[in-house]
Amino acid sequence: MKKDSLNLESYLEKVWPILEYCTKEIEIDEKTGRPTLDAASKKHIWYLYRQSFYGFDTVVNNTKYYYSAAANLIFTEKSKGTSLAGRSLSNIKWTEQPIFDPQRKFLMLEHMYTGTMFRIDVLKLLKEGRLSIEEVAPLIYDNYNVCWITKEENEKLDKTIRRGNLFEYYEDKKIIIVNV
Repeated sequence: MKKDSLNLESYLEKVWPILEYCTKEIEIDEKTGRPTLDAASKKHIWYLYRQSFYGFDTVVNNTKYYYSAAANLIFTEKSKGTSLAGRSLSNIKWTEQPIFDPQRKFLMLEHMYTGTMFRIDVLKLLKEGRLSIEEVAPLIYDNYNVCWITKEENEKLDKTIRRGNLFEYYEDKKIIIVNV
């Protein structure tokens, strides 16, 4: 079996038919990013489109893991006595969370640039006649950020669209990101 060595562009090539279909064939509200899904088959393809967004983290080499002060306190306490003790939360991947937070009760890895924001930006590219892997890749490289936050902090965030500078948005919500 071959070792998985996808980069962002090769990952986009794999998911491109789904991204292109959903952008061109499914009506999407430009302000909310919500689709009109009038058939079960469209719902399934839309689900795959949404899920492909989460794969970017595995193929973007420069994804920085930000974290809030509150999340870092919980991580520091919960990771004591584990293989993660002494490591920075900025180096902890989602797959490692069960080591210190077995039921994922306390923290979550939040997408600062949400999937909805991404899909709205992709729709803009289509309307401008610029929908291509070469145009979509920079959206991801420039905007794809994740942040460890507490479940309580997550309740303060809009789940779909965040306007303006993402770091200022979090600050306005009283979420202090300490490793900017």
